[in-house]
Amino acid sequence: MQKSIRKIAITGGTHGNELTGVYLINKFKTDPSIVKRESFETIIMHTNKKAIEKCTRYIDNDLNRAFGESDLTDSAKSSYEDISAKLINQTLGPKGVESPNVDFIVDLHSTTSNMGLSVVIDNENELTWQVAAYLKEKEPKVNIFRWKGDTGDASFVHSVAQNGFAIEVGAIPQGVIRADLFFETENLCIIFWIFSRS
Repeated sequence: MQKSIRKIAITGGTHGNELTGVYLINKFKTDPSIVKRESFETIIMHTNKKAIEKCTRYIDNDLNRAFGESDLTDSAKSSYEDISAKLINQTLGPKGVESPNVDFIVDLHSTTSNMGLSVVIDNENELTWQVAAYLKEKEPKVNIFRWKGDTGDASFVHSVAQNGFAIEVGAIPQGVIRADLFFETENLCIIFWIFSRS
């Protein structure tokens, strides 16, 4: 392993109508023993609470495109999601420093695309790819995608940490939860924690 993992964040509800992440975070908050380990700290977080309440993708703009370095430092950006991104960055980052507050972020999503159980990576960090390879070894049905970006800057929630990725599961209609993919995503999270404590 590139370095030891001392603090992990698992986030969900970045898009408020993607319920797999929303309900998994609810479950992990209700029973933290599922994701807590003695060898590292786990932060469990809903990232877009207002969008979750309204069961909509976002309130003002896409939170998962609000974490570019220029966005996080632009004081003129003051939408609900822009302010949320800055607060999340303070809690989990700050982005771009050598030792952010968390070592690894897993952001949970669902999609209307027929992607099955997928890991989406937008960085070249060795530890991120080691984790992805481990997940693929333990759960062969996992698809791994390299995201090249659509903003010119890594702007996803998990980009706040040096290592991380999104877990995307689908096809699931917006505002709906599928039990099979819910439990497959939960199992993938548990495999991740097994890797992290090794």
